Amino acid sequence: TPTSVPTTSSPTTLVTTMKSAAPTSVPTQSPTRFCASVQGRLEDIDGIATAVIGSTIEPDTPEGRALNWIVNIDTMNSCDDGGIALLERFVLALFYYNTGGDNWLNNDRWLSLSSHCTWAGIECGTDGRVDTISLNQNDLWGEIPAALSNLVNLSVLKLFDNELEGNVPYSLFQLPNLSFLDVEANNLSGNLFHPAVFNATTLVRFRASFNQFEGTTIPSDIAQLASLQQLWIADCGLVGSIPPEINQLLELNDFFAYNNSLTGPIPDDLSMLRNLRRLDLSNNLLTGTFPSSIGLLLSLEKIILSRNSLTGSMPSTIGNLQLMTDFLLDQNSMSSSLPPDFDFLVSLQSLNLDGNSFTGRLPDYTAWDDLRYININNNQFNGTILPSLFNKQNLEFVYFSNNTLTGSIPSNYGNASSLIDLWLNGNHLTGSIPTVGSDDFA
Repeated sequence: TPTSVPTTSSPTTLVTTMKSAAPTSVPTQSPTRFCASVQGRLEDIDGIATAVIGSTIEPDTPEGRALNWIVNIDTMNSCDDGGIALLERFVLALFYYNTGGDNWLNNDRWLSLSSHCTWAGIECGTDGRVDTISLNQNDLWGEIPAALSNLVNLSVLKLFDNELEGNVPYSLFQLPNLSFLDVEANNLSGNLFHPAVFNATTLVRFRASFNQFEGTTIPSDIAQLASLQQLWIADCGLVGSIPPEINQLLELNDFFAYNNSLTGPIPDDLSMLRNLRRLDLSNNLLTGTFPSSIGLLLSLEKIILSRNSLTGSMPSTIGNLQLMTDFLLDQNSMSSSLPPDFDFLVSLQSLNLDGNSFTGRLPDYTAWDDLRYININNNQFNGTILPSLFNKQNLEFVYFSNNTLTGSIPSNYGNASSLIDLWLNGNHLTGSIPTVGSDDFA
């Protein structure tokens, strides 16, 4: 709990009506010549409050409680730094009261008389100005106040997994140094891609998954966020198609847009995303074919396209992805046989092709030394099960049900000492089930 808890009574000296000026990012007046005096300090606070809020302040509101604290409890004045610390403390107090700070899981030192740079979750740069707010999983509720945009050095705002609601204040995207914004797993609403978002050209990580945004499309203006490395927008009520301009995000490492209602094809040309490592577009309404350009993204480690309506065959370029560890394409409508180059996916740990219409032979997984999970259920694969499958020490799950596999069950299947599940039903296998010891499986 805070070491100095403010009272909720009205301040003894409180300006309750401010000029109706639009909020600005700095105080509208310089500190008074008498900044250390009581009256001079109050005049400075008046200027700051007017700049930050610009409206009438009622005592029982978060704004009134923040003003009460800065006037009657805090001791900071503007003599040393031109009022910057005083401004930041007022803005942080407003954020505290606006998001239920008294009930946060960790509000250590908040609203104490110590430097606000020591308050839990606050970090400052060498100039003593706030550059980071990190309050993930801290039981914040209410709305994010637009006043945070007055913290002009703020570069990192992490509010993951709280109970925040309302819009993400559009003024935040005007911060000149904003690089990391994480508001995942809240109850935020409104337009995820308001035009103001595209002012944030310094943004590197944008995480907004698992919120209540509705009817939002990914606009072509996404290309303006050219510094993006992470775009996490899963389960956000997204609709419409993925714009081809996504290919202009040359620095992108992660693109997560699963659990939405995106339609249309995956853009044909993704060849410029040479830094892309993880792509998850699962559980959408995507149609069309698997783009061959994905096979040119040699840094890819994870492709997850499950539960869409993709059709056509697997492109031969897929074999280029020798760093790929996870390839999940289940519950689509793809067909034809796998290209021979598919065997070159030597880093694969998880493969899921369940619920398609693939035909032909099984992939040759001999060189897939790290394979842990393979699911080809509910396809039309034929041929035999290669014994090399069961020589993999990390193998845990094998699902080959409902194909047209023939031949016998390899006699060495007991060698897979980590094996948990082996499903082979619904095939044309013959012969006896090899005998294994009771201690041979996990």
